[in-house]
Amino acid sequence: MDNVLISFLLYIYYVNIRGGMSCGLMYMKEAINFTQLMKLHDPKVYKSKSPREIHILTKFYYMLLISERYMCIEENLPVCLEHSIPLPVAEDDDDPVRMRGFIELVKSFAAPNRSFFDTLVNYYSNGNISHSSWVPKRPWIVQVQENLNSIEFAHASGQTQYMNVMSSKHWMRSLVWNISLRSHILLECSEHGSLTFAYPVCIASDFLNDTKDCSDFAFESNGPGLCVKILEIANGVADSINQTNNIAYIPILQAIFDLVSKYRNDIAMPQNIYTKVQNFLLLKSRYTTKALNLGNDEELRSAFSMKCSNDTRLPTLSMSPEGLFHDTKYIKSFEENNDRIAEEKELKAITYESDDEIPGDKT
Repeated sequence: MDNVLISFLLYIYYVNIRGGMSCGLMYMKEAINFTQLMKLHDPKVYKSKSPREIHILTKFYYMLLISERYMCIEENLPVCLEHSIPLPVAEDDDDPVRMRGFIELVKSFAAPNRSFFDTLVNYYSNGNISHSSWVPKRPWIVQVQENLNSIEFAHASGQTQYMNVMSSKHWMRSLVWNISLRSHILLECSEHGSLTFAYPVCIASDFLNDTKDCSDFAFESNGPGLCVKILEIANGVADSINQTNNIAYIPILQAIFDLVSKYRNDIAMPQNIYTKVQNFLLLKSRYTTKALNLGNDEELRSAFSMKCSNDTRLPTLSMSPEGLFHDTKYIKSFEENNDRIAEEKELKAITYESDDEIPGDKT
């Protein structure tokens, strides 16, 4: 067991220093190999163990599962470990409160099966999932999203762990929705909000509400990986707005993106997604301003109309579309974003990926 722990700790060290990713991944795979040789994925192995040993081994196994699935997403690596053994019991730990938070974190990463992560890797590697051996079905999507929605965790263990659990939960919801979009199984209207094009707006709103009382320290102490998660939530909202043509929820996208810009760390930032969302916000804000200046009220209002029924549980706005974009705090936010981008480079024509590659499923 000592060799497994040494490999895992070396992985933690190297992935958090610049230029250490390859070495860190090697140590993570080494730890996984040791774990598989010890057959820690097999429930039968634990029958001869004491309660204390079972708790320590299962806790470490799921710590490694979380790390592997996170790096699968970040580095396009296949996953090996399955959610195949019972979760550890919080009351068996020296710190039951913190252990409950860890268990909720495990649930976020264990909710999708291994095939989901393989499909995700295929998408990130090839730009589509046409070569995947597994494609999700609507009942599976609904069940996984319900499992993720059920994850709750109090502030009792501290804001740092609370932020980790909540950001992971909503990040995973966004990833599952993303694969749903790429699989062409989303609907304009459904009794299940998770099957609609508008669902990322709910995810973003939930994340903002869940973390509104968290301090800067809670964000910063979660390291560079936090911005990766928040950026994926923003990416989902941008795709959602693009699919529904509903610019009424740009302020939610702006609020999420502002968090990314505030806490970003270039060590782990997917620059292509960051630039995509940044430019998307710029173009949409300019379009809205132009429509208002031209007095094109009917066209503007039609852009705000939703194509979904109320069962998608979308957040409501406290003002009209026109009032929203005349509100000085949103105008100022857009203008500051525009000025920052203009200083960096001249805006070039953007081909929005979703327009060409993801035809809307209207069935």
